[in-house]
Formats: sequence, structure tokens, C-alpha cells
Amino acid sequence: MKNMKDLLQSAMSEKRRSNFPDVCKPEDNVLLNGVYLWVEIKGSGHAFVSVHMNNIVYLYTYGRYGRTLFGGPIGDGILIFFEGEDARSYYRFELYELEARVFKINDANPVLVREYFENMWNAAKPPIPTEKMSERVKSRGRTIDVYDMTGVNCTTHSVEGIKYAGSKIFETQHTVPAMHSPFGISSPHPLSEEMVVDFTIPYSLHNFLIERNSDFSSMAVIDMTDQFRQQYYNIGDKSVRVGGSSDLMMEFGAESASLAGQSVPASGGTFGGSLGGAYNEK
Repeated sequence: MKNMKDLLQSAMSEKRRSNFPDVCKPEDNVLLNGVYLWVEIKGSGHAFVSVHMNNIVYLYTYGRYGRTLFGGPIGDGILIFFEGEDARSYYRFELYELEARVFKINDANPVLVREYFENMWNAAKPPIPTEKMSERVKSRGRTIDVYDMTGVNCTTHSVEGIKYAGSKIFETQHTVPAMHSPFGISSPHPLSEEMVVDFTIPYSLHNFLIERNSDFSSMAVIDMTDQFRQQYYNIGDKSVRVGGSSDLMMEFGAESASLAGQSVPASGGTFGGSLGGAYNEK
């Protein structure tokens, strides 16, 4: 396992030999360093995490990029680790074709985010190829677990990576109303307790981050989408993908699930999903 010193030295070394373009002076570049949580809600949606260290990009995206069962709800859970031009290309795809929003998580330690994802990636094996698998997935993907749409997916892994990095953005105060009994009031005053908000679908996470972005008291979450669009401009005039009827149905289903579960602190991700046990990885 690389320690913090090793990761920082690695970032500095890669910066010296990288051809990553310096769009502006380091002191003026608001994207020079930071931890970023990306969310898009086209179709069934997607979430992923990237880290900037001295203008070097480390991008981690997890999903159903290989074999699946039952039409896709479970399968090989593949983590892709992008750097360099692959990362920049993925940024532009998400920004301009899928209209992703990017949120900087100010209280997340970038070294710990890298540790979380890269330890899993380094310990795993390359994916078993499929007919439709791209060369980038074959070369940069690793099968780290069993994907389970109900609790082990892109959203749960992204949230866990942010939590591992020390962020407190998912911790919130929950008010328990006063309790009444047939014999009078059992608890005369509402109680306040700490709880950790959990997410399974991108739509819920998307709404949560927008709400936290509007909380200027902490500034723990900041929407940086415009800044990313300014620095990673639309090469090739990419346009927004128009989803078919199946995509629209998935969007409707995601939104309905989000609204139904807004007040519940736990999700399928809390328990690791319910379908994965039916999948044979071999």
C-alpha cells in the first residue's frame, strides 16, 4: 500500500513528465488540486470520482462494463482507472454528451481517495473480455467485485470512496419527533441525533449534492461544472445524447425511487445489495 508521501511524490514525478496542457498559471487554475464527485442522470445515470493533484488527473469509474446476467442488474463489477488523454476524453464525454455535473468535495483527502480506489484496482485481475468490450476497458479495467444494481454500483462505490477520504458531507443531523403514549408524553422535546445519509441511485445523489452546494455555511460541496467546461472545452462539438424510450423509462424509474426513499437514511448500499449472491463470477 502506498503511503501519503509516496503518492505525493508520484504525482510530482508524473507532472514533470506529463504533456497535460497548462491552460493557465498554477496559482490561477481553480482545478489544479481537489477531489471531484461527478453525477449524471441520463438514462439510469452514473456517478464517478476524479482526483486532481498538481494538475494530474486520476479518474475512477465503476460499472457494468463486462459480463452481465438477467439483462444487466448483476454482473462483473469493473473499476476503470483513467489518466492522461483517456481521462480528458471521458471528462468531455460526460460534460457534453451526458450533461454531468461536477462537485468539488472540499473536506475529502485526495491521497486517501486514490488509496481507496487504487488499492482495489491494483489487487484485482483484468476483466474477462466480451464481444462488445472496448480496448480501453480491457486495458484499464479490473474486476473488483460483483456488480449489484440494488447495492453495489457506481453510486455506492463513489460515496464509499468519498467517505473513506474523511469527508463528512454525508453526515447530518436527524430530528426525532417527540414521542407520545396513552399515558402522556414519553419524550417532551424532539431529539437530535447524528446519522449518515446513504445512496444507491445517481438521481438521489444528484439532488443531495445540489442541496449541499446551496449551503454556504460550510462550503464543503461546490458545483464546479462551469469551471470544468471552461477548461475542458468541447472538442469536436459534442452534442447531448437524446435517449430513446427505454432511457426515458429508466429516468422515470430512477426519479420515482428517489422520491419514494428521500426520508430513509439507509439504502441498498448500506446492506451490500440483494442480487449479487445469484451471480457466478467464473
